[in-house]
Amino acid sequence: MSNNNIDVKTYHKNKILINKFNNLISSLKEKGYTKLKNYNKPEDILEIDNLYSSNSDSSCYSSDSSSSSTSEISYHYPINLDTQEKYIFNYTNNNQNQLKIIEKIGSGAFCRVYKVLNIETNKLYALKIFKSGKNYLEYYENEVKIHNIISKHINYKKYIVILNEHFTVTSEYGDHGCILYELCGEDLGKLLNKCDDNSLPLPMVKKIIQEVLKALSILHENNIIHTDLKPENILLVNNINNIEDFDDFHIKLIDMGSSMLENEIDTHSIGTDPYLAPEVVLRGDYDKSVDIWALGNVIFELTTGNLLIDPEDYYQHSETSSYSSYNSDESSTNSSTNSSTNNSNTNSSNYTDNNSNDYSDDDNDDCGNYEYIHTHVSLFHKIFGPIPKDLIEDSEYYDLFYTKNGRLNNIPRYIHRISIKDILENNYEFNNKNDASEINSILEFIFKYDPKDRPTINNILKHNFFKGNLKKQYLNILRNQNLN
Repeated sequence: MSNNNIDVKTYHKNKILINKFNNLISSLKEKGYTKLKNYNKPEDILEIDNLYSSNSDSSCYSSDSSSSSTSEISYHYPINLDTQEKYIFNYTNNNQNQLKIIEKIGSGAFCRVYKVLNIETNKLYALKIFKSGKNYLEYYENEVKIHNIISKHINYKKYIVILNEHFTVTSEYGDHGCILYELCGEDLGKLLNKCDDNSLPLPMVKKIIQEVLKALSILHENNIIHTDLKPENILLVNNINNIEDFDDFHIKLIDMGSSMLENEIDTHSIGTDPYLAPEVVLRGDYDKSVDIWALGNVIFELTTGNLLIDPEDYYQHSETSSYSSYNSDESSTNSSTNSSTNNSNTNSSNYTDNNSNDYSDDDNDDCGNYEYIHTHVSLFHKIFGPIPKDLIEDSEYYDLFYTKNGRLNNIPRYIHRISIKDILENNYEFNNKNDASEINSILEFIFKYDPKDRPTINNILKHNFFKGNLKKQYLNILRNQNLN
């Protein structure tokens, strides 16, 4: 096989030629060639392969000798790193740079993220590659658009992951949006997994939330909703192994692919279920205050290691229990509840894209998964009390889940009403006896059913939750642990 026999353009446009090539590799593997590097491929084919090979765990690039050209192929990504091969990613820009793929460091519904090395500058970056297809290109273009808006903010580089370059590449599968970001450390989800009890000391949580709020303020000042605030979209600036002191601990906000301007809201399919505000779940009107609701869930998760609202867990429980066993909302209103939060809610006084939304985008009268969403709504009622009718009666799902009088239909009996305060005091042991009270105070301040009642970012930053010397509080915890 020689260079003259293969047209590079034809390589990724002519499927027949690709299949012939794969068959040739399979034939070679049957003769003992288990890795691609054992075969002396033409230089031009190597260059294109490194960019456009399929995303299959059992592709012809795998060391698994049982794979063949008939193995399942994904048509979404232009490169394959599942075989741990190291590729050179060529792209054209003003500097004619080359990026060496080091490893995959993240993935989501729309993209994959790779650690890469700029060969010319010897600097490491995070390369976000979107799937091919019109919808994914729109997410790529939206992410670039959001960064272009907020990059002018004085604190952009301090609290938001920095976008260095963006470009598109074309593979046989279509066009792929690519964004080159600064390389940061682990996301907070991974950090929690490394902790003994999957939670962080309260002073550290306070520092994180302060910086998250400052990051969100950059978006909100530009009337932008992040839409998917969660630990996995908050990165440590430095690798955890390089953090030696409390002062080294800083975060940056990532994943603007589904962010949107408030005056351009056109979907309810946003965010990740446990962090969604009630108005989003019920498909009503919403604004940037949904980020504030999500922040409350992040605070609870960072301090306890668990989700406050976990519809998936309860939904799975319902599949092993009798979902036909219910309490009506009316009959359970005398149960124990979070009186402070409930009273305020009833107006008698709130890199990667991991979208895991389970809700249907259909415009049908029925929703995509009635029991699942009903469980989600029931959890709101059980923790925060009934949602006032006037806040939700215009939502798309109101008639599905509520009576004409505004009472929730059929709350499953296995969802017992309990306040956040009771959850914190009865289920968790904190370093300080006052921690539960502090956490409950900030969460009651944030979790308001009426978006107009939810606090602004500036109001949250002024809350007593953040009072005092956080570093000193953290060192006191370490000192007490050493004494014990």
